[in-house]
Amino acid sequence: MYWTGGDHVPLFVFYLWVTLGNGFRYGTRYLYISFGVSLVGFTLVTLFSEYWQEHRSFAFSLLLILLLLPLYAAFLLEKLHAAIDSAKQANEAKSRFLANMSHELRTPLNGVIGMGDLLRETPLSREQHELIGTLHSSAYSLLDLIENVLDIAKIEAGKISIENKPLDLYATVNAVVYMLSPTAEAKNLMISCSIDPGTPFSLKGDHQHLRQVLINLVNNAIKFTDEGSVNLRVFRVAGSDTSPRIRFEVTDTGIGIPADSVDTIFEDFTQAEQSSSRSYGGTGLGTAICKELVELMGGEIGVESEHYKGSQFWFELPFEALPHNDRIISANHILLLSAEDTADVIRPSLKGWDVDFDWVRSSARAVSILLQAAEQGNSFHSVIVDQDCLSDINAEQFAQMIRSENLLENVALILVNSSDTMININAVNHYYISTILEPEDKRSLFNAIHAAQSAQVSDDNVVTLAEHYSRQAGSRALNILVAEDNSVNQQVIQGILRHAGHNVQLVARGDEVLDILETDANSVDMLILDMNMPEMNGLEVVKTLRFMDTRRDLPVIMLTADATPEAKQASSDAGSNAFLTKPVNSRALLDRIASLSREITREDTAAANKPTYIASHLDRRRSTEEIRGSQWYDESAIRELSALGDYDFLFNLIRNFQRDGIQHVARINETAESDYPAFREALHALKGSSIELGARTLADVCQQAEALKPYDIGGDSCKKMAAEVQRVFLKTSAALGNALKQNMAQP
Repeated sequence: MYWTGGDHVPLFVFYLWVTLGNGFRYGTRYLYISFGVSLVGFTLVTLFSEYWQEHRSFAFSLLLILLLLPLYAAFLLEKLHAAIDSAKQANEAKSRFLANMSHELRTPLNGVIGMGDLLRETPLSREQHELIGTLHSSAYSLLDLIENVLDIAKIEAGKISIENKPLDLYATVNAVVYMLSPTAEAKNLMISCSIDPGTPFSLKGDHQHLRQVLINLVNNAIKFTDEGSVNLRVFRVAGSDTSPRIRFEVTDTGIGIPADSVDTIFEDFTQAEQSSSRSYGGTGLGTAICKELVELMGGEIGVESEHYKGSQFWFELPFEALPHNDRIISANHILLLSAEDTADVIRPSLKGWDVDFDWVRSSARAVSILLQAAEQGNSFHSVIVDQDCLSDINAEQFAQMIRSENLLENVALILVNSSDTMININAVNHYYISTILEPEDKRSLFNAIHAAQSAQVSDDNVVTLAEHYSRQAGSRALNILVAEDNSVNQQVIQGILRHAGHNVQLVARGDEVLDILETDANSVDMLILDMNMPEMNGLEVVKTLRFMDTRRDLPVIMLTADATPEAKQASSDAGSNAFLTKPVNSRALLDRIASLSREITREDTAAANKPTYIASHLDRRRSTEEIRGSQWYDESAIRELSALGDYDFLFNLIRNFQRDGIQHVARINETAESDYPAFREALHALKGSSIELGARTLADVCQQAEALKPYDIGGDSCKKMAAEVQRVFLKTSAALGNALKQNMAQP
């Protein structure tokens, strides 16, 4: 522009491009630098160029543009950056609020759910059971609302990660239906699942988020359906053998969605009608979460609905197919109801898979055999029903006949419709887990049997504490140190652990944990820590513990009401072995303890129950002396106790033991019927006093009784053990009485 004058005025745009470009790309600092360089450069051009001297007004106009445009851009950039900073601060504040809200709501909810779990294991009337059930259901509904809000926050923050891991699609789908069946049955709704046998089941995908989407959609269908049915249908729609695309359809006969609300049903905090929110509750987040998760997994979701007639929510997801083992169905016991030609096709396949099966030709005979097997405790897992074999009734009527028998309500049904007979598809989908069109297709037959098998696998969370304790019969009692500052949470955790047969020590501060471990690290088998204790929190305790010289391998379970991924990562980084969120799920806590306890190496179980000072003193004095005397007590212990004082001292010791022992034995007999924690407390107290007096036989019997599990309470083994404790106590008491007489007779 200096040499060419007005011919290259368009090059002036280059000044603006450099100035504004640097500003928008690198920030206001670089905008001001570029602005200054451009302003100086163009000013020099106007001062020393003959053309620009002759056209000063034009030069001044361009100079004004070069001055004002960057300054205005700088003003806009400042506002933009301020808005971004404000949005970041607001987002951080929202995250802090959600974390705090989660913690504050989960903490009291932990008490409600935990105490409810413990109450359900106590003797209750039918009305009380119903009240506890309502309490439990309401508490978990509140927990679901909290989880939904947190899920939306995580999705918005981009903190949801998709994990592709091997999964059994059939088992996942059936577990969801099984888990939600009680909710549907409480409303007298029929809930069912149908899986097309052409759908592969051994897949690679995100099991957790698939399960979450299915639970949300099926639960919504149940909630908005007052009568009729809910059906979950699964089938393959596209893709290759190695990369199938699978469609899931949840169909209900509920209130439906108005046409003008269908397009907004997947938006946050949206329900079809305001009246729906008032009548059925909820936040309107469930479908929004489903949409976000499905899209994150690479799929799509939609809905078809007619107001007052029902809805069908569907979604499609891509998966990766994996090979599977044909032996997985060999444990099935199957009844084949078919004509001979169909049986000739199916039987070779069943034999090849080592499946135990029986063959019948009539529906009446089939029902008779099914009932007889169920009464004998050898129930059939499933029935393969050939449509062509049902001459007097149709497939729907046969299924209704089966379901009308209480003993057969869990038998899965598979339909073979090879002749394309007209059937009621909706009815068949409600009663039959799968429908096979070509019985000679081994893959479809295998998948159908596996679908029936997986339909009978119960959900892991649907189990009572008593059933859990029974399954843990081989596990041993642990000494567990619990650090929790909330008294309600202390009661809940202590109740769960004591009912499981563990010894519990409670503290309220982190520094108390370190004091106990420093004094006697071997007396603790496991730590359960609250992450957010005052003064010294759980994370600080674990970090300190991992640097201590003793028990660096001590298992640690971290508990917190903060359900964010950051909290879980912080727990792992600190060195915790497990991370659980509040409210505490009894089953999850006990399972985690059981898995961690297998890694514990202890020198001696008896070391956990240390003798008191007197017994320790006597043990040191006779460390090399062989124990002699009566089978009921150690004579050397009595002599040494006598040496510690006069006859009155020994008299008081034995009389106190006898008096307290009578109370302990009475308490043991009284609580052996129903109160497991009190039963163990009385045994522990009697064992401790027995050790002090050298009554080793009684102490050993008490220790054997302490090893009983909660499910033994009220049973023959518990009653026999209580009787044995009483017998040995009476013998020991009499023997100690004789020892008193002998000491009195001695000079």
